[in-house]
Amino acid sequence: MTIFSKVISVVFQPLFLPIYAFLLYVTIEHHSTVLIRSEQATVQFNYILSIQILLAVIIPIGSLYVMYRSNIITSMSIPDRKERIPIFIITLFYYLLTYYFLRKIHVSNLDFLGAFMSFLTGVIVLTGLSLLITFFWKISIHAIGISGLAGAFLGFSELLFPIENGEGITIINTLLLLLVGVICSARLYLKAHSFLQIIAGITLGFGVEYLIVSKGLWF
Repeated sequence: MTIFSKVISVVFQPLFLPIYAFLLYVTIEHHSTVLIRSEQATVQFNYILSIQILLAVIIPIGSLYVMYRSNIITSMSIPDRKERIPIFIITLFYYLLTYYFLRKIHVSNLDFLGAFMSFLTGVIVLTGLSLLITFFWKISIHAIGISGLAGAFLGFSELLFPIENGEGITIINTLLLLLVGVICSARLYLKAHSFLQIIAGITLGFGVEYLIVSKGLWF
């Protein structure tokens, strides 16, 4: 069970979730996603994916490793609340940079990314809120991440209704809700967080992403 919990924690590391969200988003069959799902958009699709992987995953993880090797933080898992603060600042900067590049693509290509811009807005808001909370209290980032993803997809279902492959998206929504339970249980089993920290993370992540995505809000 310990190995399983550790594997789950790594596979669903919060930095990876925007990538998973993008890959799931393009499975939504709706008139607003036709362009991004077309064969003609392969170059743009790969460019968008590359930007996210580089700026939202590779560079933040690389920065984390450098900080660990420099003894700025004591562990790559960052269990200490105060050590999380500079990581959040770095991550927020790169999320904003990612958003900047993707927004240029979105606007210049006739709303190419559609509702996904709302999801990215939610990610930035959640990162900022997590940073502020961490000054005073330790909250579960894993819980915020996976519940945010679940909330976003429920928001997509409402915002883009009716969806051509509605049954398939319902299955995705169900699996994401199940993943919230699995991942949060793993974090509790590893004693990485208290029950209250998990519940707070779930409430914050799900609530913010659902509200922003379901209303189609973005900067």
